[in-house]
Parts: sequence; structure tokens; C-alpha cells
Amino acid sequence: MRIKKVKIQSDDRILIVYEQKNNTGKIDELSLNCAERAEPTFYKSLQALNESVAEICEIDKPEKIIVTGITFSYSGEKEVMGAVITAQRKLLHSNCPLNLNTPHKIETFHAEKGDDKQLLPEKSINLLYKVHEECERYINGNREQQKLDI
Repeated sequence: MRIKKVKIQSDDRILIVYEQKNNTGKIDELSLNCAERAEPTFYKSLQALNESVAEICEIDKPEKIIVTGITFSYSGEKEVMGAVITAQRKLLHSNCPLNLNTPHKIETFHAEKGDDKQLLPEKSINLLYKVHEECERYINGNREQQKLDI
């Protein structure tokens, strides 16, 4: 399974677009748009990228950044992972947040050399893989524990 996009929508629904091999060995693109809340670790994995967004976008106060989604890409022979992180930053003098999209950055170079400005911060790479894992868990049915009315 390969995650292509994850997004927390304005109505708190979770959208995940992913690819998966079918029974014939071909790749299908599937999407899940669900109102069920994820486990807390899902939301924590997204929010852990707030410092990455601040670093990539060269802005201060990462604690004011709320990560709302990621678009993943995979390219080249090595299927190099890349990402654009989408977030919002609270503003003092506005009722609406500032919407942010990081520039597209990649995990590693396609060839032996490249411009370091193309690369994701190393800490971000591990955090992005954690989000990928959490998305897989959500797709496989791991959701927030519901309270029982007894």
C-alpha cells in the first residue's frame, strides 16, 4: 500500500487516497473519506510535522502551525518519496488562518548529486513515514475507541 494523500477536512472527516495492488497484480487507486475519528496517534503524527513546516517555510512559532494534510509523490527508478505538507497558521489579527503549502521536497536525490535545497529535513522524513504508517492503520480499521453508553 502506498499513501498518496492524507487530509483532515474542515468538517473533521479524514480523506486518504492510496494505491494498492489488486488480485491481478495491477495497481488500483482507492480513496477513503470517513467521518470516524482516528486514534490519537494519527493526529499526533500529523501535528509532529509542525516544526518541519516552520523550517521549510522559514517561519517562526511552529506551535501556531496546525498540519492538515500531506500530498506524497514517488518518482524515478528508486521511487523516491517526496511531499508537500499543507498546514494552517493562526494569526493574531485575522479571524481566518494563513493557509500554507510547503514547497515540494524529496527524501533523497534521484542521481548521485543534487541541490540540497531539494531535500526534506532529515527529521521530517521519519515523521512522514510515521504518518504513512498511521494512515495504513486507519485504512485497516484502527479508529478511536468509542465510549459505550451503559
